[in-house]
Amino acid sequence: MSAAGAELRREAGFPTLPTGPDEAALFRRVGALSHVNDSARSRMYTRLAASDGPSYGSLSPDEQAIARMLYFTLWPNRGDFTSYDDGLAYLRAHPAVAAEIGELATFTTDRARRIPRPLGIPRVTLVSHASYRREEILAGIGWATWERKPHGRAAGVAWAPATGVDALLVTLHKEERDFSPTTRYRDFPLAADLFHWESQNSTSRDSAAGRRYLAGNSRVLLFVRTALRDELGTAPYLCLGEVTLEGHRGERPIAITWRLHRPMPPDVLHEGAIAAS
Repeated sequence: MSAAGAELRREAGFPTLPTGPDEAALFRRVGALSHVNDSARSRMYTRLAASDGPSYGSLSPDEQAIARMLYFTLWPNRGDFTSYDDGLAYLRAHPAVAAEIGELATFTTDRARRIPRPLGIPRVTLVSHASYRREEILAGIGWATWERKPHGRAAGVAWAPATGVDALLVTLHKEERDFSPTTRYRDFPLAADLFHWESQNSTSRDSAAGRRYLAGNSRVLLFVRTALRDELGTAPYLCLGEVTLEGHRGERPIAITWRLHRPMPPDVLHEGAIAAS
């Protein structure tokens, strides 16, 4: 049920949950959750939105990470709140929106066709072969915090010292209108378990990032999407999971071949082959 749907039901006299002070704006953000396709995140998002949902401080560290993922999806610029609990309380003051989050998360997870698997990285609750928005990724790896909001973070790489994770965010089809010539890196799968990736143009072998990539001093996670946009707007990324160095050449950018710990889904391999042709 969208904001328009809720309003139509009210006008027609049908039973609806109470409105809230910012219902229309929040309903627009709920659409950003239409990609959720793993049951643990679905259950936690539903629990957090419920009127009797837990406080942030009462959650386990892993649950707090998922709470941050939901929070920054709804408010990428952190909003005008004083804490995570303040924002969650505001969400719960909109019962129709909170109910929609639960219904949407359940629906999209029930339709999921891929089997998620834990990454096995301490303090990282992301799972392989699940879809995530940029805000969820940055919160999930420990990059986005109350002191550092994800809004405005546009780079295709993110280093999170708190968890020792390097996240690589790749768009396979790079349209000229969306990417400058200097950012149309050649990123594509070579096989189901091999991926060719180019670092940022400023990255040398001796740079901090270059040393991490080549020496294996971080846990590298690969996220891909077919295109920048889909039918719902900005497209989410699919987490392909952890990768390790297979080979490399050159610098500025460094061309790296990554070996995936888990083979990518066949449709991703197919779309990547099209992008590389």
